[in-house]
Amino acid sequence: MTSFLCSDGKNVTAVESDTYKAECIEKRCDFYEKLTVINGTYENADGHYDYIIYTDNDETAFHSYDEYKKCVTKLKSMLKPDGRLLFV
Repeated sequence: MTSFLCSDGKNVTAVESDTYKAECIEKRCDFYEKLTVINGTYENADGHYDYIIYTDNDETAFHSYDEYKKCVTKLKSMLKPDGRLLFV
């Protein structure tokens, strides 16, 4: 997904909690100058974005409604006024 998003020439910030996967993204996409890879969670990201695409997996699944609400609140605060939040 990261390569696809980067191929449009836009600024892309990828947040990956798994160190190995973050390193793989950096190596696979190292020729994209507008890519930033953050090894951490959404809590480590900062900025204002047009789009945030949150991909959930077993490692980052929400264990409670409070965790989900905290995540959505943080991500919404990082959107530009007309930004879109997508959960996939």
